[in-house]
Amino acid sequence: MERHVVTFRELANSLRSLGISHEHPVIAHASLSAFGAVSGGAEVVVGAMLAVFDRVMMPAFTYKTMLTPEAGPPDNGLDYGSQRDLNRRRNSSSLTCPATG
Repeated sequence: MERHVVTFRELANSLRSLGISHEHPVIAHASLSAFGAVSGGAEVVVGAMLAVFDRVMMPAFTYKTMLTPEAGPPDNGLDYGSQRDLNRRRNSSSLTCPATG
C-alpha cells in the first residue's frame, strides 16, 4: 500500500479551513511526525503556516532549559515531580547559555 505524502497545497488548504481570523496570532506546537510524510519536510509545514497566517509563534524547547515542576494543577497531562534527573541538568537561561544564544 502506497503511503500518502502531504503537500504544501494540502497543508495550506487544511489550515485555511480552520477559519482562524487574520487578526489573531497562531501559536503552533507540533511534532513533524504528527503530519505524516510531508513533501519538503519541516520547511513546507512552516511555509504553509506563514502563507496562511499573518503571525505564527512556535515555541522551541530544549532539555537544557526544560524544568518539570514538582507540583501543579490536576489533569494537566504532566507527571509532576517525574523529571528530577533532567531538572538537575538544566541550565538557567541567560545570554551565555548555548540553548538561548
